[in-house]
Amino acid sequence: MADAQTLNPQKDLEVASDLTADSISEETLEARAFIYQQLQDIEHLLPDQAQIAVSIQQVWKTNNETRVPEPPRYRVKLSFDLENGKVVASGLDEDVYESALEAKEEMTLKLEAIHEHTNSSRERDLEVRNLLQNNWLH
Repeated sequence: MADAQTLNPQKDLEVASDLTADSISEETLEARAFIYQQLQDIEHLLPDQAQIAVSIQQVWKTNNETRVPEPPRYRVKLSFDLENGKVVASGLDEDVYESALEAKEEMTLKLEAIHEHTNSSRERDLEVRNLLQNNWLH
């Protein structure tokens, strides 16, 4: 299955359409429920007050502005804002559930890295403070 990085830019393009209230099917509602259930697994890693935004798009491969007769793929994008930027993770697959799992996995890795960095910084700061208070540093 080719993804956006392997498409030939001169021949192949992608057309994406957001799934809006008018185009949301029962399947899409079930997919959203599945995604929100999956996000419960990683909410403990989220920074305080962070809210994850969820976007689902159908993506078609096109050739000269004509949709290629392939099933559409789904792009699930998860994102949240930080003080100095935005964290984004996405998945792309013919199956919306697989796409959601890919996005969750990518977000989990990013959140774990942020969490590890934050905890490491706090631990270092605490250690330095303890050393200063106990006159261990000369």
